[in-house]
Amino acid sequence: MRTRILKKILPLLLILCFSLIQADDAKISPILKNMILNSDQIVTGTMESYTSEVQGHKSIYKGLVKIEDIISSDCKPGEVITVIWETYELTPIHHENFKGIQVIWLLQKRGDVFYANHAER
Repeated sequence: MRTRILKKILPLLLILCFSLIQADDAKISPILKNMILNSDQIVTGTMESYTSEVQGHKSIYKGLVKIEDIISSDCKPGEVITVIWETYELTPIHHENFKGIQVIWLLQKRGDVFYANHAER
C-alpha cells in the first residue's frame, strides 16, 4: 500500500521541486512537467555502456542502464535494461555523457525496450 501511494505522489513532488528550482525559467517547468507525466517508467540508474548508429542526420543510441531505485516502474533494483534514444544534429541529446553516473531516467516502455525520447525535449 505504501509503495502505491509513493508511486503516485513522488512524480508530483518531483514536478514541484523542479518547478521551484526553475521558477525563473518559465520554459523549463512545463517541459519537465510534461516529460514526467508522459513517462510510464521513472527510475534512478547508471548507464553502464552504450552504442550508437548514425542514419543520415539522426543518431540512434542504445544504452544499458542498471536500475538502482524505483520511483514508478515495474522494473526491479539491480535489473539491467536497454534504453534507446534518438538525437539529431540540430537538437542533440547527450544521455551518453552520463555514463557511470546515477541519474533519474524518465522513460516510456514499449515491449521489452525503454525509450528516452520525449517530444517535449
